Amino acid sequence: MTAESVSTRSLYVHGLKGNVWLDNGVIVLQQDGLRRRIPLAAVHGVEVSVGRYKRPAVEITLRTGEGSEPVRYELDGRSFVTANLFAETVTAALPAAHAAHPMDNGTELVVEEADPQARQRTAEQQRQGRRLVIVLVTCLVLWVAGLVTVAVAGESDSLTFWLAGTAPLLGGLGLVAGLVFTVRGWVIRRRRGVGVVAVFDRREGRHKVFVFIDNAGERQEYNANPTVRTIAEDPPRIQVIHDPLGRVGAQPYESVAALVARCTFYTVIGLPLLAGGLYALPYQLARVLFPSD
Repeated sequence: MTAESVSTRSLYVHGLKGNVWLDNGVIVLQQDGLRRRIPLAAVHGVEVSVGRYKRPAVEITLRTGEGSEPVRYELDGRSFVTANLFAETVTAALPAAHAAHPMDNGTELVVEEADPQARQRTAEQQRQGRRLVIVLVTCLVLWVAGLVTVAVAGESDSLTFWLAGTAPLLGGLGLVAGLVFTVRGWVIRRRRGVGVVAVFDRREGRHKVFVFIDNAGERQEYNANPTVRTIAEDPPRIQVIHDPLGRVGAQPYESVAALVARCTFYTVIGLPLLAGGLYALPYQLARVLFPSD
């Protein structure tokens, strides 16, 4: 398999803290806020070992002269299948690259540049993490405070409703949130969405991972369910619509009937659960705090 065929197939190793892919005879390693472009002529070999958390570790060793300390780059991946395929493909392409560019020091060919989006992605992830922690802690504190209030009041019926209604309330909130995000995503994609063709890259459990190039020239991934409809095979390809501003995630093309069916499910199941949960928790708490008699 040649480097060119791999490039068209979008061979891509998605790591825990970075990514690596083969782009027209050059290994691109995106890690630690840097993007390293490593020509195959500079590579001594690529191996896959068992890294942290029993994940695949992709090790890229550069060519060095005799007696020199080897230079290695390591990336903790997610899929052994993809990591092994990447290593096998690079290894098969090395003899031709070495013959065309004989050298002793491969580090001279490595080009390092700052990843322009790394700091932005890290800051956004940290903000989302902080918001999620604040929301979860606030909800937990309010739930415990309500439970204590109902228990101290001695209302056994209200206490039973409080404990039994937690699960329906959470389920109803989740389904209604799904309805809101679905409608919001549909509106945003309809207004400014861009259709692209995503190419199958690998499997992760039951999901199929497809990759595509966005408007900024960055490689993006989409995790599709096993029943996703393809528009072509060898390799499998699907049509996805993504938001250039990144406010909503990419989604495959969906008919109006399928969208209506999904929203109907969220509404028919979510609203009754939410109503029951609101009756079981906030309403019972109001009864205890503001008795009518």
